[in-house]
Amino acid sequence: MCSCEANYILMINTMLLALCMFIVPFCQVLPALAFVLAVMGFNMGSVDTLANLQMVSVFGDAVPPFLQVIVALDLILCAFLCLRGIM
Repeated sequence: MCSCEANYILMINTMLLALCMFIVPFCQVLPALAFVLAVMGFNMGSVDTLANLQMVSVFGDAVPPFLQVIVALDLILCAFLCLRGIM
């Protein structure tokens, strides 16, 4: 896949993600809300996966430390926020 195609897919998925977040408060029936949240989850997964693939294609073998820091910060922040009762 060409890098420019991945960037277009990332842009479209990000726009759809924002659109889904805008639509959520207007859902008045549960099946509609479930559908919107399913589309939003698919778009979040696509953005996450394609962003990681883009990082690997740009930085090559130097990318694992960046990805490990992202995951480690996420786990550490969640642990401290849960201890304080914020999450």
